[in-house]
Amino acid sequence: MKDRKKKILVVEDDQAIMLGLEENLKFSGYDVVTATDGLGGLDAALKSKPDLILLDIMLPGMSGYDVCRKLRDSGMQTPVVMLTARQD
Repeated sequence: MKDRKKKILVVEDDQAIMLGLEENLKFSGYDVVTATDGLGGLDAALKSKPDLILLDIMLPGMSGYDVCRKLRDSGMQTPVVMLTARQD
């Protein structure tokens, strides 16, 4: 039986960053799901059940913090790596 590919959700509103992450993760053998705003990211996480979430903090519609909070409130314990271009 073949092992299932690990699935990573990338939630990033900067198209260049998202495409770079998506391309590199696929090249490394991961299945990749993407979303470009907070609500889309929340929906994608709940539907696709990823093994890891790469989550931008500054997103349109709903911040990465709020997405993460809603995922945890729903019982999802998937690891989340928060991404930011902020200097603080």
